[in-house]
Amino acid sequence: MWPTIALLSEIVLIYTAGSKVSSRILGWGLRGGWRKGVAWILLAPGTAIHETSHLIVVLLLGGKVIRFVPFSPKDMGGGRVQLGVVEHTVVRGGPVGGSLVGIAPLFGVPIVIWLSGLLLPGSGGNPWQVVAAATHTPWGILWLTACMIVSLGALPSPSDHRDLPWALPIIALPLLVLYLCGVLPSWNDLQPTLLFLAGLFLVPSLVGVLGWAWPRHR
Repeated sequence: MWPTIALLSEIVLIYTAGSKVSSRILGWGLRGGWRKGVAWILLAPGTAIHETSHLIVVLLLGGKVIRFVPFSPKDMGGGRVQLGVVEHTVVRGGPVGGSLVGIAPLFGVPIVIWLSGLLLPGSGGNPWQVVAAATHTPWGILWLTACMIVSLGALPSPSDHRDLPWALPIIALPLLVLYLCGVLPSWNDLQPTLLFLAGLFLVPSLVGVLGWAWPRHR
């Protein structure tokens, strides 16, 4: 059961603390001067992958991209800053399709991190092995640091979740029926998949740990 506990803990960390890091970096950068340039450098890679994740899922679900801005900070007033945007037409699948577009960065960013880590010597194919291999060499530590910066873009924005409350029951109810009918694999059979997902979310969850440790006033 520990893969389930690890995965749930990581998701909680990413959602409750991961966003704190991004918002505090953004707030720090809005003080102006050299801070703004450093903040944009830190936020640009993750934001670009974030928006690209949206774009890919929009195209896969038959939507048309109207405007794609991977990274271009724009003051929206009230202390809000739009870092990037993907404007698109309606995609297939209704609320389910919309929610898949919305949460795409939650999976897109970790997948990019994992695939890039496969280039590390001795990484193997498992995300846990990739992170373990990264701790053994200076280049690996540099890669891990870069991936933690990229992980700032993993968390979907509040507007990305607008379809999720409608999509969850549409997805959950048929899955529950199939599970009770014995069509789906048992929970024990799912543990290897959950372990893989826990490894996939490991680096973004480390950013969440930083969010808890980050002082409120800097």
